[in-house]
Amino acid sequence: MPIRPAPITAIGVSATVGVLAGDIDLSPNDRICGMLSATDPPPADPAPALGWSLRRRFAITPRSFMQAYAIHGVISGAIAICFGLMQLWVIVAFCMLQVGVVSACYVHFALHAFDGESIRMADDGNLEVEVVRGRDISFHQFNPAWTRVERGGKDSARLYLCSGNQRVEVGHFLTPVRRHALERELRRALRQFR
Repeated sequence: MPIRPAPITAIGVSATVGVLAGDIDLSPNDRICGMLSATDPPPADPAPALGWSLRRRFAITPRSFMQAYAIHGVISGAIAICFGLMQLWVIVAFCMLQVGVVSACYVHFALHAFDGESIRMADDGNLEVEVVRGRDISFHQFNPAWTRVERGGKDSARLYLCSGNQRVEVGHFLTPVRRHALERELRRALRQFR
């Protein structure tokens, strides 16, 4: 089934697409971009804004994430206390080291949980791309008439939006099949502005 962009009223309405162990989360109609809900009024302008929100998929909710972290800390703390009472300080030190390393991994995961890209047509007619990587958020604006979609990287596996000397990677978290679908959608959407 070909994936077609659908009109959206805001980028926040768009579906989430991401990767975790090769899985993705798509809207009910198997589209990468969002849809209007049944209660939304029809768009007033004849050329509605297009948008894609390409994000990692969450396999665990923030609440479950914190519960898992707390359970790990409690178990490691109980082990450290038991062996500390037996004066086996090497095991206590190991438990503290383990909690420290696992905490660093949890912080890294939490920082990158919202990584992804948002692509949308702005009201002023420009193509806007927001890229989130950890704490770094970058915004890029492209003139859609001059923007092209390019492949690059090893085995041409990466997808870029390019205009002049500006080049932004998009679809970083998509599977190769979904990246090809996104490429077709972007090319089709940009073709209407030429």
